[in-house]
Amino acid sequence: MTYLTKRRLPDKQAILVVYCASEHCKRAGRAAERLASLGYTEVYHYSGGKRAWQTEGLSLEH
Repeated sequence: MTYLTKRRLPDKQAILVVYCASEHCKRAGRAAERLASLGYTEVYHYSGGKRAWQTEGLSLEH
């Protein structure tokens, strides 16, 4: 993850929102913790999951 984040996410102050496919998954929470430990300062875990995110009308970016 370290190499990938440095290459794709060089701005450690970028706003990052992570979420899983469902609200029951724990991977996004762990990813948010890991990103914060790597020095990213604006990391948010959307606990509702991808479906809830889309229901709210929020866009998906990759």
